[in-house]
Amino acid sequence: MKPAAGVVFKSVGDELVLLDYDRGIYYGLDAVGARLWELIAAGEPLPSVIETLLGEYDVSREEVTNDAQRLVGELRERGLLVD
Repeated sequence: MKPAAGVVFKSVGDELVLLDYDRGIYYGLDAVGARLWELIAAGEPLPSVIETLLGEYDVSREEVTNDAQRLVGELRERGLLVD
């Protein structure tokens, strides 16, 4: 999975702003979502992303797995991530 071709992104403080250039729509991600995006954009598979987030944040495996899968699903639905 990787960012779609028409998506550009920029860090703004602890957050990340995504622009779907083709549709002209902006999306914002909080610090954890931004970190997930950064790892995916670097080519990390989702299981590795989850392991990294577990090491960086004080959350349970179940919580980080559910949240990561939910966010990835939303990003795919919006056409921001592609396989």
